[in-house]
Amino acid sequence: MRNENDKLMNRKDQKDKRNALRRKATPAEKELWKLLRGLREEGIVFHRQHGIGQYIVDFYCPGIRLAIELDGYVHIGNEEYY
Repeated sequence: MRNENDKLMNRKDQKDKRNALRRKATPAEKELWKLLRGLREEGIVFHRQHGIGQYIVDFYCPGIRLAIELDGYVHIGNEEYY
């Protein structure tokens, strides 16, 4: 059974954009991803380039509902994000 978050999280119309963002990760995103992946052993799971509504955040942990946007400065001046 689907819940309300299914309409909000990782919309299908964003899939290509999320994949492209994963392929074009910044050096800072790559380094943080290495650290966050290591937390899986502790039971803390993060996802990269996770869609939340109309936005795509760099990292998201559903277990604690934590979203991380690491490189927000790359969005400055890009009207797509306003």
